[in-house]
Amino acid sequence: VGSEMCIRDRKTKNLTLYNLIATATADGTASHLVEKHEETMDGHAAITDLIKWYDSKDRQGSLATELRNALKSGKYYPGDRMDSYINSFCRNLKDLNKIDGEGFSNQHAVTLFLENILDPEYKVTITQIENDGTTNVQEVLQIIRDRSEKIKAKRVHARKPKNHLRRLRGEVDGND
Repeated sequence: VGSEMCIRDRKTKNLTLYNLIATATADGTASHLVEKHEETMDGHAAITDLIKWYDSKDRQGSLATELRNALKSGKYYPGDRMDSYINSFCRNLKDLNKIDGEGFSNQHAVTLFLENILDPEYKVTITQIENDGTTNVQEVLQIIRDRSEKIKAKRVHARKPKNHLRRLRGEVDGND
């Protein structure tokens, strides 16, 4: 009875693993690896195939190319959310730096990050960072986050209605 429960437990865990992997890779570049196990719903086989694929030299090189392209093409435009731009940049940079010999230097990462900010509200801040020669990515991110908060506060303040009375045409006030 104990071994039957253990087998049932493994089957349940294997099915759960398959469903998690299938959901995580849906419509992604690795979904074909998981889909080939759809009939058996074998989570162990699916994860094994994914590990082999991601660990292959060819895949590492193409993944690095994809990440570099994402870092180069990711732009921040006026009206975009700075936190989304920062999160995307950091996630892609972190993934690229995990691949041996493929990462960017701090200076290159900072330069690329700043060049892709196309909102003129950041121009002075970017110039200051460049003139200071700051190459620490985390410091630059914090400076840009701080600037973003100031810009948000300025925009909110600009949208607030002014507290003054407007006299309607033809209206007489009580002081006349």
